[in-house]
Amino acid sequence: MLKMHAERAEKKEMIDALHSWLVTEMLELKGIPVETVGREVAMGIFTEVERYESMPSSLLQAEYATLGMPSEPNLEEKELLRRLKQVLIWSQFSVDNLVKECEERELSTGGFPSRPSEADKIQVLMDRLILSLGVDGWEKQGIPVYRLTSLEAAIVIVEELGRLEGAKQADVSAAYRLLGLPPEALDKAAMISRLKHYLVWQELRPAELRKECVKHGISAMGDPEELIAQLVLKILGLKMLLPVIGRHLTHLTGHDFSHLRDRVSCPPASVPSAKVASAFRELGLELSASHEQVRKTYRRLALQYHPDKNPGLQQEQALKKFQTLLARIGGMFLLLG
Repeated sequence: MLKMHAERAEKKEMIDALHSWLVTEMLELKGIPVETVGREVAMGIFTEVERYESMPSSLLQAEYATLGMPSEPNLEEKELLRRLKQVLIWSQFSVDNLVKECEERELSTGGFPSRPSEADKIQVLMDRLILSLGVDGWEKQGIPVYRLTSLEAAIVIVEELGRLEGAKQADVSAAYRLLGLPPEALDKAAMISRLKHYLVWQELRPAELRKECVKHGISAMGDPEELIAQLVLKILGLKMLLPVIGRHLTHLTGHDFSHLRDRVSCPPASVPSAKVASAFRELGLELSASHEQVRKTYRRLALQYHPDKNPGLQQEQALKKFQTLLARIGGMFLLLG
C-alpha cells in the first residue's frame, strides 16, 4: 500500500510538471515571457489577449487610442493586436526590465523628472516604448521616422494622413489644390500619396532635405521652402499655384480652407483658427499646450469615455463621445509642431 501511494504521488508530481511545462510552452508561443513576469501574471496576460482577439475592430481601435497613439485607419487588425499585447507585457515589467527593453530598442533611458518615483520612471519608459511600436509600421508606410526632426513630427504626419484617409474625396481634393492640381484627374489614394511626400519633406531635418534634393538631381542650395518647392515640381510634377504655406499643411481635411490661404502671406505666424482655439478651450487646454500635455489629455479622455468603462445603455453614447473627442484632440497635435 505504501509503495502504491508513493507511485501515485510520483505520478501526480510528473503530471503536474508536464502540465506546467505545457502551459509555459503555450504562453511562450503567444510571445509572453513567463520567466520575466512570472507564470501567474503571464496567465493573466494570456486571458487579456484572448479578450482582445474576440473584440470587433472598432473596440480594438478604441483600446489602442487609450495608449495615446495617433489614429491609423489602415492599421491591420493583426498588427493592432500585436501592439496591444506588447503593451500588456510591458505593463508588468519592473523598471530594470523596462530599461533593458528600451536599450534593446535603442531608446533613451534617461531624462526623468527631478527625484522621480518608481511610478514616474515606469510611465516615462512605457511612453517611449509605446511610441516605438508605431515606428516600424510608419517606416513601411513611407514615413522615414529617423530622418525627421523628431518623433513628434512623425506623429503629426501619421495623424494628418489618418484624417486624409477618413476624409471625403472633395475634402482631399480641396487640400490637394493648395499644391496645384495637375492636368490629369487623380483618385483619392493618388492625391494622398502625393500629399504624404509633401508632409514628409516639410518635416525632414535640413541635412536630410538636402540629401533628398541631391538624390533627385536637384540643387541643394537655398532655404527649406525653396528646396521643397523644387521637389514638388520635380518629383510630383506640379507647378505650385500658391507659395509654400508654412510649416505644415495644417488641418487639410477641414471644410473651410480659407485660413490656409490667409496664411500664405505670413506663413510663420502659426495663429490658430477660431475653431481650433474653441476646441482647446473645450478640452481645458491652453493654446501653448505641449505635445506631452495633449497626449495626457488624449489618454485621460480615452479612458473616461472608453466603451468598457460605460457598460449597458451608456455604451453607445460613450462610444460616440469617445470618437468625437479623440478626433478633435488628434487635431491638436498639428498646432504644436
